[in-house]
Formats: sequence, C-alpha cells, structure tokens
Amino acid sequence: MDRSLVHLLEVVKECEAREIELISLREKIDTTTATGRAFLAIMGAIAQMERELKAERTAAGRAAAKARGRMGGRPRTDPDKLEQARLWYLNSDKTAAEVCGTLGIGRRTLFTYLAQMKHGGNVPGEWPDLGQATNGKSGSARKTASAGGDGNPRLTHCWVSQALQS
Repeated sequence: MDRSLVHLLEVVKECEAREIELISLREKIDTTTATGRAFLAIMGAIAQMERELKAERTAAGRAAAKARGRMGGRPRTDPDKLEQARLWYLNSDKTAAEVCGTLGIGRRTLFTYLAQMKHGGNVPGEWPDLGQATNGKSGSARKTASAGGDGNPRLTHCWVSQALQS
C-alpha cells in the first residue's frame, strides 16, 4: 500500500480528512483505534527500513564488485570483430544473420556499427565528431558509447539537432 513511510502516513492522513477509516482484514489492523494507528505506523517504518537496507546492501555489493575489478553491464564487442563483420557483410553475398552467427555478434550490433561507420567514417573504437556525423546537412546525429573500464564517463544515446550546432 505504501511506497515509503511518508507516503503511508500521507495516505492515512488523507483518509482521516475524508473521514475514511482503514481496516485491514488480513493483518487485523484497525485505524479507528490508537493501537491500530500505532501498529500501522510501526509496520510502515519497518517496511521502509527493509527497503533502505536492501538498497544499502545492493550498493555495498556493487562497490565490492568494483573493488574486485568487475563492472556491470554487457561486455564490449571487440572492434576488430566488428570491422571483420562489416567487411565480410559488405563484400560477400552472405546475409547479416549468417555473418553475425559465424562471428558470434548480434545483428543489431552489426547494423549499429555499420550506421556509425557510414555517418562518421571513423576508426573502430572512436566516435564520430557531431559535425562530421551530420555531414553538414540538417537533421540529427547520434553518438553512442558506454562507460569504459578506465572510469571515464562516455556519451550514451545522445541525439543532437543540427540547429543546436549552429
């Protein structure tokens, strides 16, 4: 019923203002009595504490994994493998599914890489300049990257209008 203790108390207060009494048949909580209201507040506080403890444990687990050198998310696809797939796909009669199945990469990954190469003409592992990606035409450019193991932030899924670049 509640997202937090504050929310629970707000719901109870709103119900009281409308002269609505809450009675939980399963938990046997009756807000018409002082004991029932106190029990509801205590149960809400315990529920909030459980949520906060879960968040703390999750954060501690992530910090411990990071200290061990583990990072979350999917592993990056090898840029050399992507370039090999691009060349094979463009210079043979193989379908994208056949190329990707043979090299062990996803079709979407291949087509994303093809689009990046088409719009930016960049070297594998580098991201195109926004001006270069739009080729000076009106429209949008998309740059995609992810957080690297070096801890430096990377741009992820950013659409930039040509009008913003002027």
